[in-house]
This record gives sequence, C-alpha cells and structure tokens, in this order.
Amino acid sequence: MKSLSLSLASISVAFLGCSSRGVTPGASSPVSPSAPHPLNVERPRHAPPATADAAPGGGAIDPGAAAPVPVREAVAILVPTQGSRVAGVVRFREDGDGLAVVASVDGLPAHVHAYHVHVYGDCSAPDASSAGPHFHFSGSSFAETTFVTGDLGELRPGDNATTLHRARVPATLAGPFSIIGRAVVVHEKGNDHASPPDGAAGKRLACGVIGVARPFAGAPATAHRH
Repeated sequence: MKSLSLSLASISVAFLGCSSRGVTPGASSPVSPSAPHPLNVERPRHAPPATADAAPGGGAIDPGAAAPVPVREAVAILVPTQGSRVAGVVRFREDGDGLAVVASVDGLPAHVHAYHVHVYGDCSAPDASSAGPHFHFSGSSFAETTFVTGDLGELRPGDNATTLHRARVPATLAGPFSIIGRAVVVHEKGNDHASPPDGAAGKRLACGVIGVARPFAGAPATAHRH
C-alpha cells in the first residue's frame, strides 16, 4: 500500500512538472527552432525514385518510367502568321555536342529567308511577336552580341513547292540552355550579319513551339554546318 502511494505521488509530481513547462503529457518533446523539422527532411513514402541519373541536366520522355529515356529529339510545327502562307516542320536531333536540324517548309516567297530559335514558346500573337527576341544558345538572350543569335541558317526556295534545309547548330535539348519550350520563327528576309542579334531579318512569316518529339526509328539525319 505504501509503495502504491509513492508511485501515485511520483506520477503527480511528473505531471505538474510537465504542465509548468507547457508540455502536454504523452506528447513528444518540442523541436528546437534551429533543428530541421522531421516533416521537412523525411522522404515521403509515396515519392517516386530519383531519375536525374537517367537524364543528367535534362528531361526524360517518360520521367515516371522504371528506366527513363532522355529526350534526344524535338520538333516544331510551323504555323503561318497573319497574312502569310508559310508552314512546315523543323526537327532537331542530338548530334555530338550540337543538334542536327532538318527543316521542311512550304509557301515561301522566292527569296532567302532566315529562321531562328526565339526565347518564348508563344506563337499566340497574329504576327508572332509574342515569341520575343532570339534565343542565345549559350548566353543571355537580352544582352548585346556581335553575332546573330538563335540562328538556324537560311531557307532558299527553289523550283519545288517545299523548301528543305539541313544544318548543325551549337544548341542543346538538355540543361539550362535547352531549346525545348522555345519557338522557331521564319522571317521574311535573310540574315544581315552586320546587324546582330536579330540579323534585321524582318517580319515573322511562321512560328512553331519546340516540343519533345516521338523518337524516330530511322538513321540519324545527315547535316552540314552552315
């Protein structure tokens, strides 16, 4: 009986001690303000496995796959701007330390036309001005340069209705300078390399957002430097 009384007395003292420190009996001890809260550092049980190793510096075609495949190809579907009839497709494929470019464009007037990658993947404006300035493949797109930025070369219409052009450019589909989500714009004139960074290429005749392409099963595109 005496032992029971002592036990009850001990419990009472412990209860009073907790209450005086603002701690609820049965609750865990307060977390120090300087210590990270467990909810901020504990990995959720439902979180997917990390996939960074599968596609270093870039995205994957299916990020949730057991073995994600990195994006290696991209495509832009060119849509005419207001008053234009220019349309086509521009494809990009990883090629060493750059990208192979293959363009197929219809409706071009009979003279040289420059085409470039632009900063914004937004072709919503009737004149494609929403695509913004040219995209710099390795620097700031809003700083002065000594060369034409975002340059994909020039389209030269011939006797055929469709103009084809192949090139290789120092661009990438991965990392901070990825062109995925940007836009391709075809202009009314060729490049004036004495007028960087836009080349004084004039009005915008067609615009297309660059997206992830379905992998092509054929042989890699043959490209040349321009």
